[in-house]
Amino acid sequence: MKPRLPKIIYNNKAKSILGEINKILDSKITTGIPIENLHSLIYSRAAAVLTLNKQKISTDTQVKNVPVTPAWHRRITNKIDSIRRDIGILTQNQSLNPSSSVTKKAKAILEREQSLENPTATEILDHLKQKLKAMAKKLRWYKESNTRRQHNSQFSRSERSFYKNLESEDHEIETLQENKVPTPEAMKTASVPEANRPPSAAELEFERVHLLYDGMDPMMKPRLPKIIYNNKAKSILGEINKILDSKITTGIPIENLHSLIYSRAAAVLTLNKQKISTDTQVKNVPVTPAWHRRITNKIDSIRRDIGILTQNQSLNPSSSVTKKAKAILEREQSLENPTATEILDHLKQKLKAMAKKLRWYKESNTRRQHNSQFSRSERSFYKNLESEDHEIETLQENKVPTPEAMKKFWESTWGNRVIHKNTRWLFDERTSTSNLQTMSRVGIMEESSEEQIPLV
Repeated sequence: MKPRLPKIIYNNKAKSILGEINKILDSKITTGIPIENLHSLIYSRAAAVLTLNKQKISTDTQVKNVPVTPAWHRRITNKIDSIRRDIGILTQNQSLNPSSSVTKKAKAILEREQSLENPTATEILDHLKQKLKAMAKKLRWYKESNTRRQHNSQFSRSERSFYKNLESEDHEIETLQENKVPTPEAMKTASVPEANRPPSAAELEFERVHLLYDGMDPMMKPRLPKIIYNNKAKSILGEINKILDSKITTGIPIENLHSLIYSRAAAVLTLNKQKISTDTQVKNVPVTPAWHRRITNKIDSIRRDIGILTQNQSLNPSSSVTKKAKAILEREQSLENPTATEILDHLKQKLKAMAKKLRWYKESNTRRQHNSQFSRSERSFYKNLESEDHEIETLQENKVPTPEAMKKFWESTWGNRVIHKNTRWLFDERTSTSNLQTMSRVGIMEESSEEQIPLV
């Protein structure tokens, strides 16, 4: 029944307190002390250290599942509170008679916020308001993203608990909406008879999908993908569920029930702007690994930069090419005062290194796949290996040219007579080298070779 003690905040003060309490504890512990008394002494030691360290001890004897605020939430809310405090100080400083402490704090804020060039107090105040708006938007986006992540994780663990929590959330929202005072528009809409109301988009989509797939063989219907769960999908799901409740009656045949549930799922996907494939079977599409996509994207980016720099070195580059090349030259400043040619050469070396890295990754991945396949089934491993060798041999057989093709290829290169240009510089070269003595021919005889090379 003793209160649960929190973790000690360890600092220099706590260290000295702990040393003093340990000395007191040593004098209290004797040989043959009962275990209950020993536990009581150790508990009293920990409680005394916490009290002297000015830490609160809760009176609860049980651990409560208190939701832990994420670090990103605390970080952003602290920034928002800081910006709000600065806005309040600057607004108060613009009043008629601000106090000296407010003026001093406002001066410190104005000196700190120097992101603009010679800003006024009004400009800094407006900048802080925009910053506050951006941080609030960022916090809202983080919350929605975290909620989606939690829902997806809960759905993958247990669909039953997911839908149960979803119903409780919907019930809480409905309770809040019931307690709210209705608006005149809502009262006006509520007064319209049900028969005179136009059908909603969800009702129309549900009817369209139901007419399309009702009576079709379940094995011939397209396979539906997993829903991308977000706030929009949640509201669509609520509307479609209400429509489905009105369609299901007691004693409905299992085929009609399956058709209604399928139409519900297809309608939710369509309204959530997700594509439904027309294929009825799942295809084993090879998924490109993340490392392959990452390296190929880098290679494409480097090739694009090389192309822009090469085009910029032409005679008449366009203004857009010059602008892009300037941005690349400013970005690639790994060398000291590099020229455009040096940066271009550096990018080419970088491209060569990335291509080598991709090739090494592919070979490593192939080895890993082969080892994994060999450990699972040697028979399938050797079977696939033979099929790969057969494919390589087939490709090599198809690549070997015929004698006729070889003759035709080399005839087009060497069979035609070439007329060289007789320009001025060729005549000058011949004239400048005409007085050079021609090297005499060297005759290598068999006897002289035997004299120089000893026989083994």
